[in-house]
Amino acid sequence: MKTTILAAAIVMTAGMVQAADINVAGTVISVGGEVDANYTTGLETFAVDFTQSVGVKAWGVDLSAEHDMDLLKLNDAGYDMFQGLDFEAGYSLTEALRGYGKVSMDNDFEFGNVTTGLSFAF
Repeated sequence: MKTTILAAAIVMTAGMVQAADINVAGTVISVGGEVDANYTTGLETFAVDFTQSVGVKAWGVDLSAEHDMDLLKLNDAGYDMFQGLDFEAGYSLTEALRGYGKVSMDNDFEFGNVTTGLSFAF
């Protein structure tokens, strides 16, 4: 029952919340969030995750940081809300080609594997 009420509250307040893109002298600062509510049939699990994000984009370079929270575990005594951060840096080579690098940090402030690559969008 509490998950149904939580899902209904998220859906009803979703229209009032919006991301912010602030343009200052050609630099775009983005602040936003995403709520993902899903049910996995094979495992029969229900999850509600909230991702907060902040980013800066200027002169083809974009930097971003994200933080994930499990909303269903917020009242658990042993749940540590800070699960780490995900960082990403990218550079637009053309309108369709972008180089990027990603690294994650856990709740002990230790960095994990670094991912680098090129993405092509069409």
